[in-house]
Amino acid sequence: MILICPECNKGQLFFDYHNTYEDYFKTSNYITDSKGELLEETIQLYLVYLCEKCRKKLRLTFEDVEKMFRKKIAQDVSRVKNLMYIKENRELEDLRSSSVMIFCGECEGFDGKGNCPDRFFNRCALRTKSHGIQLP
Repeated sequence: MILICPECNKGQLFFDYHNTYEDYFKTSNYITDSKGELLEETIQLYLVYLCEKCRKKLRLTFEDVEKMFRKKIAQDVSRVKNLMYIKENRELEDLRSSSVMIFCGECEGFDGKGNCPDRFFNRCALRTKSHGIQLP
């Protein structure tokens, strides 16, 4: 799965070993136990990621990355459910008898930009949901 940069919302994030190493090197206060093993609590919790577009370096924990993945998957599921709703509820007459496209922005709409024919718009259940779309 691709991580999208939260700064520019366009570029992909890539793990940057070199910058992670340099960051760890600057702030290394590692403590070892009696066997010479590093104590887990002294190891940094983040890794450095680099955006391919804006070149921003981000320190992200595994928790941050997991949250980004979960949000992306939820957005994809929501998008597909919205498209399924449109596919299952559209009628041939929606395009034939409508001369106006209306933008509501709740989903991608008929045209992929959030616009639907006025006939479909008037009966669409997606646009009547507030604070998120909850489909069965």
